[in-house]
Amino acid sequence: KSKNLLSELKEIAEMTGAQSYQVHKTSEIAGVFEAITADLEHTYMMAYQAPPSSDRRWRTIELTVTGLKGGKIRSKEGYLPE
Repeated sequence: KSKNLLSELKEIAEMTGAQSYQVHKTSEIAGVFEAITADLEHTYMMAYQAPPSSDRRWRTIELTVTGLKGGKIRSKEGYLPE
């Protein structure tokens, strides 16, 4: 059984640390933009450069933050080194 396109897009968004939104009526668009704006106002970016390696296998990313209360962490699940 194949997934529908919206399910696939939601899965891609989650795998990459993004958020997906569905709008069924034009009146819902303003709420989506408000949610995106609120999210961007409280977003932080962290960067990490892995040491050089000849290992080209999938690397899982695990991000933890101590003392986080009521917040969300969204990040990519992992990456393939170049």
